[in-house]
Amino acid sequence: DASATGHPMVAHTDDSGSDTTDVRFVRVPRKQWPKGSTRKLYHWVDGYPRVVAPERSDEYAPVNGQRPNVPIGEIPQVPETYAYWDMDYGVQNEMGLSIGESTCTAKTVGWPATPERPYGYCHI
Repeated sequence: DASATGHPMVAHTDDSGSDTTDVRFVRVPRKQWPKGSTRKLYHWVDGYPRVVAPERSDEYAPVNGQRPNVPIGEIPQVPETYAYWDMDYGVQNEMGLSIGESTCTAKTVGWPATPERPYGYCHI
């Protein structure tokens, strides 16, 4: 048992090179959304702050003269969103559902398809 609650844990290493990384671990609260609401989409930037968007969480509110980011688009919002932990990459919601990513630039060309793996190693 890796955790007291049985939920998975999320971790990530961020080799940002010469860039600074926004290392905040932000709690985005559970919300009920009125019919017709939309979710604003932003271009997140390298470094701090990754986004200034107070409607997401108080922790994304502007500080020290920052200005809110301008949305690049919007999508329809679902009626309710669970609370979640938001980081530079991976996130986990209050139900324990997690997501992450990998920026590995490895080439998989040449990993052959076989009867056991008809898509090589590039298909789950």
